[in-house]
Amino acid sequence: MEKDQNMSRANLLAKLAVAPLAIGAFAALKIEEADAAKTAKSAVQYVTHPVGGKQCSACRFFKAGKTAKAAGQCSIVDGSIAPNAYCVAFAAKS
Repeated sequence: MEKDQNMSRANLLAKLAVAPLAIGAFAALKIEEADAAKTAKSAVQYVTHPVGGKQCSACRFFKAGKTAKAAGQCSIVDGSIAPNAYCVAFAAKS
């Protein structure tokens, strides 16, 4: 009986050791999948200046960089996004 308990503990410990690796791999796949789903800048007519008073920093899809002037990310457009840029996917923050 003790041998069965040791095997069970060993199996459990082995599975617990592998779990963080599996979770990390799954998370990486989800990030790749999300990036692959983003639209190219050319498809949304991205320009590096505001248009009609609209700019990325005022868009709900924009994720700011480390500072107000630093490039950020967009949840729907691929690549680095300038805060004062613009594209036709612009949607004002509510």
